Amino acid sequence: MTIESLLSRPVSALPTSASCAEAARRMRRQNIGSIIVEEDGAPIGIVTDRDLALRVVAEELDPGTVTLGAVMSPFPAFLTVERDLRAALDVMREMRVRRLPAVNGKGRVIGVLSLDDVLIELAEQLGRVKDLLQLERSQKDVDEELAG
Repeated sequence: MTIESLLSRPVSALPTSASCAEAARRMRRQNIGSIIVEEDGAPIGIVTDRDLALRVVAEELDPGTVTLGAVMSPFPAFLTVERDLRAALDVMREMRVRRLPAVNGKGRVIGVLSLDDVLIELAEQLGRVKDLLQLERSQKDVDEELAG
């Protein structure tokens, strides 16, 4: 399974000069947990809600003046949509991150793969397996009734 169907879209991006307060307001308004940080239209980092909590709030910095460039995680790994889920999860584990941006052939961010989205998809797949097993059990019961 490739990651393309699991990507959260559209992606929200801000320049390095944007304030952390602006990023937090956008995250709240769009109900998202991360902002891609761009410079000249190219992705150079990511800021998550956790970054804001730990690097701004916990340090008692002014979110209105601290820029994303000062608190972003620079040069995160970027995935391509052709990447399969297993490889993407390996990258997440190695980097100890919950979100990874995916880029197109031109290096533009087209979506974000989040661990939450992966877990939701896996839960849905397991639900389908459960349904199949229940159907199989029901059919077995019918077959036993007819035979006996």
